[in-house]
Amino acid sequence: ALNSLMSKKQKKRPLQISFYDDGYGWILLRLNLPEKIIKISISSAFDPLPDLFNWIEDICVGDLPSEFEIDQEGKIIRVEAMILSKDAKDSFLLRISDPYTEQMLVKSELSKRDFIMTLLNRFESFVNKRKNKEWSGYNLNELPYIELKQYNSND
Repeated sequence: ALNSLMSKKQKKRPLQISFYDDGYGWILLRLNLPEKIIKISISSAFDPLPDLFNWIEDICVGDLPSEFEIDQEGKIIRVEAMILSKDAKDSFLLRISDPYTEQMLVKSELSKRDFIMTLLNRFESFVNKRKNKEWSGYNLNELPYIELKQYNSND
């Protein structure tokens, strides 16, 4: 029984990312990371989506470290992408923390391409399913997810 427990522990969860409508003016971003599941509430009042896409672009072009903050209407989290090493061109360290208490919520070593393409594909299907594309005073289709996908599939 101990052996099966050990092997279960070593099997890391595959990366999964989902976006859900979470009621009026909210989107829930769910990150199933190998280490743990993180749920982030995205508010249209303090819209972090343009910052999220700038951050994704930084990861695409290798302009790291890069960070931004998400204000969940009161609870703020910092999202960082860090260089793992000079040699690790195709991976990065994702860190999500509370900027006030400095409490680390998760640290995860991820493939740049897997992370970016998973996030962009899930965001695209979220936008496509949504009847109302308006969000925080603009259309969600204005966010550069298509361009970033094309950029990312070229190399």
